[in-house]
Amino acid sequence: MKAIDLPDTFDIRVGAFEYPFEIVDWDLDYVYAKSIKTNEIVNIPVHEMVTVLIPDTWDNAALDIEFSLMQKGLI
Repeated sequence: MKAIDLPDTFDIRVGAFEYPFEIVDWDLDYVYAKSIKTNEIVNIPVHEMVTVLIPDTWDNAALDIEFSLMQKGLI
């Protein structure tokens, strides 16, 4: 997703570690995110492609898949 489309909070995984961030501001050029653990601010160009983890989304997707499989009688 593009940086401009990031949710209010998100995690970035580096190796085995996850770093939670929250969006604090944006302008025409950058999205500004703050590390929840270290309070460091990073600026990301608005059109930069970013891969992030959104925990709630994964949980919801898993439930949707399971429900769909149950409706089809596969589980």
